Amino acid sequence: MHVQDIKHHGSAAADHQARFFVRVDQQALYYGFHVARPKIEGEGPSDWNAFTGWLSQGENEQILRTIAVKDNLTLCNLRNPSSGTLLASDDGWRTDENGGKPDIETLKAFLNDTSETGPFELQLAATMGKSDCVAAGLDIAVSIAQLFTRLLPLYEAAVTY
Repeated sequence: MHVQDIKHHGSAAADHQARFFVRVDQQALYYGFHVARPKIEGEGPSDWNAFTGWLSQGENEQILRTIAVKDNLTLCNLRNPSSGTLLASDDGWRTDENGGKPDIETLKAFLNDTSETGPFELQLAATMGKSDCVAAGLDIAVSIAQLFTRLLPLYEAAVTY
């Protein structure tokens, strides 16, 4: 399931529109923010360009990292899962849970290091295991709404160009 502003829905190719999402499989519930880079650069304004522009401002990187730490969010490229998952820390992003020095200081640097022509679908997600979902019952909706509210500035920046 994805959630978008009705005014923004349909403004570009559906695959490249920023959105909130909720996904479930046999093991867990995943929810958070998703935005994809267009395959052809320069197709016009895109949510990806607006998102990376927002991210270029240092204070926004810090805001996003603070949210990611607080909510234990993971970041990955859905188009290339083998590239791994990033976890936020107070001083950067790391590729493992060992708690060592961050591998990547800023998310913008990580995105700049990826091929500009390859597909990139950024997913920033919270994960709740199956047993925790069952125990939470209807309170799952509260957890999802709270995260979407905290990520709203990110979504608004991505859909405003």
